[in-house]
Amino acid sequence: MLPIGAKWTYQLINTTWWGDTYYSHRELFVEKDSLIQNKLCKKLKVNYYSKLTNGTVFTVSNPDKFIYQNGGKIFLFAQDSFYLLYDFDLFTGETAQFIGDGRFVEFEILERDIDSSYNFLQKKLKMKAVCDLPNGEPILYERFGMVNEYFFFAEFHCITDRNSQFKLRCYDDPKYGLFNFDSIPCDSIRPNKIKISIKDPSEFASVRLLSTVVNQNLSFSTHNFENSTITYLILNSTGQIILANKINAQAHSIDVSDLSTGLYFLQVQNENNLSQIFKFVKL
Repeated sequence: MLPIGAKWTYQLINTTWWGDTYYSHRELFVEKDSLIQNKLCKKLKVNYYSKLTNGTVFTVSNPDKFIYQNGGKIFLFAQDSFYLLYDFDLFTGETAQFIGDGRFVEFEILERDIDSSYNFLQKKLKMKAVCDLPNGEPILYERFGMVNEYFFFAEFHCITDRNSQFKLRCYDDPKYGLFNFDSIPCDSIRPNKIKISIKDPSEFASVRLLSTVVNQNLSFSTHNFENSTITYLILNSTGQIILANKINAQAHSIDVSDLSTGLYFLQVQNENNLSQIFKFVKL
C-alpha cells in the first residue's frame, strides 16, 4: 500500500488544437487514509501548476482523488463506484480491461518484468493501448504507476488528450526516498510564492457546465469574466472535431440542437490559453 506522504510530480506537455505548446506540473500527494464503502482508501490531493507565456505562474487545486488497492489491483473511486486503474497481476499476452465513465479501454500486456533497478523489487509492465498515445507504449511500475501518462479513463487520454503528454518527473515517499527520473528539478515550475501579474488565470477553473445532459443548448457559467472570448471545440466519442468556434464568455450557451444523440466532449480555452474539458450527453 502507498504510504502517507508519497508524492508524484508529473510534467504536462500540451500542444493545443490551435498549435500552442505549454508546460505545466501536476502534483499528487497521499494525504491520509479514508474509508469509502467499507474499503480502506488513500486520499490524494491534486495540485496543478502552470506557467503562462508572460511568465506568470499560478496554481489550481483539483478535486481530491481516492484510490483503493486489493493485491496487485488498484482502483480509482469516481462517480460513486470503484474503477480498475492498474492491474499488476497480469502476465505477458494478457489483456487489461478498464471499464468506467461510460467507456471501455483495453491494453495488451507486451512485457512483464521484475525490476530491481531502484534497489527494491517491483513489477514493470509494458503495454499496448487500443488508441495512439503520444509517448508510444505506456510503462507501468508497481510503485511509481504510469511514467509516461497520468490516470487512465478519468483523464480521457484515449480521446481528447491526444496532444497531451504526462511524464513522471519525481516520486518521493517516507520509506524509499526521492527518485528523480531526469535532470529537471521536481519543482522547476512551482514558485515559492504564487505570483499574479495579471488577473488571476485560475479563475478560469470556475467555468462550469450547468447540465451534462442537454437537448437544445449547452449552457455554462463563468466567474468574473469581463469581455473575454472563449474558443471551443466539440468532439465526439472518437475524438473527431464536430464543431469549432469562438464565443463571448457572457453568452453562456452553445447551440447543439443539430448534434446527433450521443456522448460528446467540450474543450474550452480562454484568451490566456488555459483550457478545460467537459463531458456531456446530447439527447
